[in-house]
Amino acid sequence: MTFFGLGGEDWVELDLDANGQSETAGLLDFLSDNRDRIEVEIGPFEIEVESEGVILIIAERSYRAQLDRTGRVMFTGLLDPDGPL
Repeated sequence: MTFFGLGGEDWVELDLDANGQSETAGLLDFLSDNRDRIEVEIGPFEIEVESEGVILIIAERSYRAQLDRTGRVMFTGLLDPDGPL
C-alpha cells in the first residue's frame, strides 16, 4: 500500500495483484507443508496454478481453493462442466 496526494488530499493505493500473489503463495505453502495430513482427509490431489488462483484436482474433479481467515483450506468453486457431485 502506498500513500500519495496533492495538497490536503491524500489517496491510498492498494496493490491488489501483490495481495493476490501473496494469498496464492500462502496457500501453496500450506498445501505443500500439510500434504500428508490433507490427503488422509480428501485423498491424493494435484495442484494447478492459474491466473485466477489455485485449482485442486481430486479424483478427476477440479475445485478452486483458497485459505480462509483462520488458515483452513476452503473450496470456493466446483469447476467441472459435468456439474455437482
